[in-house]
Amino acid sequence: CGLFKRDALPAPDLGYALHAEHEGKGYALEAAQACVAHARDVRGWPVLMAITALDNPRSVALLQRLGFDELPPQQIEGYSEPSRVFRLAWA
Repeated sequence: CGLFKRDALPAPDLGYALHAEHEGKGYALEAAQACVAHARDVRGWPVLMAITALDNPRSVALLQRLGFDELPPQQIEGYSEPSRVFRLAWA
């Protein structure tokens, strides 16, 4: 889990991945919450983005739980299919 800056997105974004045996244990939520807090409280970023595959309901649920709003799908450079795009703003 970490914070990235993709050229295709207008703001830094949250990214995470887990091995299948670690899914459903709350690790992604805990790590993502820490990254969001770091982006807001330490880095002072007013906005954080996130992307996920079109068919990834667990990531969508996690991002919604963190307070991200979904934007229209977008074709992101380097990906073969469109991505679901999310935005979290606290300022």
